[in-house]
Amino acid sequence: MSFETNIFDGHTIPAVLEQVKRLINRVPTIGIADRGYRGKSMVNHTRIVTPKPIRKTASQEAMALALQWVSFKLPLTCYGML
Repeated sequence: MSFETNIFDGHTIPAVLEQVKRLINRVPTIGIADRGYRGKSMVNHTRIVTPKPIRKTASQEAMALALQWVSFKLPLTCYGML
């Protein structure tokens, strides 16, 4: 989906969810955004989640897993459909 202007990410979510509904006739129950997302945590009936920051006291293995998550960048991934 593209927009004519550079609008705030939080304002694009309703349009994206509407497009998903139009394309597959379902509404996602959960959307996953990257850490930079600062919008609402609930849009209509879809919960928007972001990964938590890496704790400084986390083990090396946990930090490696978290870094793998960060390297997988999609602005919004939808899981679970109503």
